[in-house]
Amino acid sequence: MSRLPLFIATLLISLTLWSQNYEYRIAKQCDQVDSVYQIIESYQNIGIKETGTPGFDSATRWLADRYTALGYQPVLDSFSFNTNK
Repeated sequence: MSRLPLFIATLLISLTLWSQNYEYRIAKQCDQVDSVYQIIESYQNIGIKETGTPGFDSATRWLADRYTALGYQPVLDSFSFNTNK
């Protein structure tokens, strides 16, 4: 009966040590994903985003492309003020 606790303790310790192994495939997959900081920095580098400027149009296209790449269907609205359309 004294061997059973020793066996269980050895088994638990070996499982704990095995679970701490570095898995390179997980790290490789994580490295392929852009961080939030990189996405925000890319958005900021487009330029000043005032309505009607090339920076605004470029940012709109960039955001639409990002959402399309993520599997969404972006719908762009002009957000015109006081229009009777």
